[in-house]
Amino acid sequence: CHHVYHPDCLLMLVKTAIESTAQFPPRCCGRPIPARLFRRYLTPELKQALATREAERGTPRRVYCANPHCSRFLGARDKRIPVRVYVCPSPSCSTRTCARCRTEVRRGASLDAHACAHDPAYDATLRLGSRLGWVRCPHCEDLIERDGGCAHMTCSCGTEFCYDCGAKYSGCTC
Repeated sequence: CHHVYHPDCLLMLVKTAIESTAQFPPRCCGRPIPARLFRRYLTPELKQALATREAERGTPRRVYCANPHCSRFLGARDKRIPVRVYVCPSPSCSTRTCARCRTEVRRGASLDAHACAHDPAYDATLRLGSRLGWVRCPHCEDLIERDGGCAHMTCSCGTEFCYDCGAKYSGCTC
């Protein structure tokens, strides 16, 4: 689009995009701003936050810290056996989260002692979504609620799909 930003304004735009998954990646006129245009203005902390947000956005089935006061992005879901356990890197947290069932693995418990179980709150959310007619993104499996408009949806993971039939939008025949 060739718009010119003052470096401070561009930094503010990038910070906002990093803090909000709905605003990521940073955009101007609806198009992503290439990182090469703003990377030189970023502090080392912002560079790390940008890399983390990019990794999160590029991960389809995400696992977040099981500690509800933290909820930090940890990596991809992994349904294989033996169970993979993520240790939250936040110094104030360090909760262990199962990459398969996304629940907390208690400290001191061996992986053999961990039995994957669905989180009752997660199951209740899925039942509520089903009752209210929400659908899940075919790529990342997040619940999506349509509040008007057409059936063409764009999930926060970037996947475009049809809300009515659930197919990726390019393959929709509705």
